[in-house]
Amino acid sequence: MDESRKSQLLASRLTHSWEARVEAAKIYNGELDAGNKLPGRLRQFWWKFRYGNDQGKLKERQSIWFQKARRMPSLTFSLNDTFGRQFWVSGMMVFKGIDEVLY
Repeated sequence: MDESRKSQLLASRLTHSWEARVEAAKIYNGELDAGNKLPGRLRQFWWKFRYGNDQGKLKERQSIWFQKARRMPSLTFSLNDTFGRQFWVSGMMVFKGIDEVLY
């Protein structure tokens, strides 16, 4: 087995990737809470087009956006950072195998 497949190396890569994603999510959510992040201009335009000058609806839409815009770290993308293309190819092969067994 080559050195790039050792479990200790892969575990440290996965841990590092996960911690980086957790930190990025914390920073983004902190900026969101501070009010530094706002919905995009196209979304704001759509809300104004759809609801006109109804400030109640606009505030409601913005509060819903702030709730949905929060980020959570993704284990899937951390595995992608660790294994790269092989992660996705292996996943497709597993689903293909399940498909062949079931049908």
